[in-house]
Amino acid sequence: MVTNRNGGALSDEQNEQQEQQEQNVNLWSISEDDVHAGRADQWAFEATLLRLSSGMLDLGPDDIDAAHPGGAVIDVANNVQHIFIYCGKYATPTGIHRITRTLDTPALRTAIK
Repeated sequence: MVTNRNGGALSDEQNEQQEQQEQNVNLWSISEDDVHAGRADQWAFEATLLRLSSGMLDLGPDDIDAAHPGGAVIDVANNVQHIFIYCGKYATPTGIHRITRTLDTPALRTAIK
């Protein structure tokens, strides 16, 4: 999981001029073989798990100023992953929120599109 403070993914990943500024938490994957072989360029975008309106370029009191994965737990018995995300608004208390996703990544990718 990766936070994109500029919103978007893939070719739109660094689009800071979007009409609707966003922060996204995106899911990426890499095979175990590629990790062990040091092929860091083999990451594949899977899906956007969370999309939040953000005013990162023009921050106001109602804008999200952070949405960062803080950790995750894989529950193999239930075939899910629980992802904990720090999320808050500018100059206010923040919270930890949970996203639960299936471990069937191809099904997740299809369902989110």
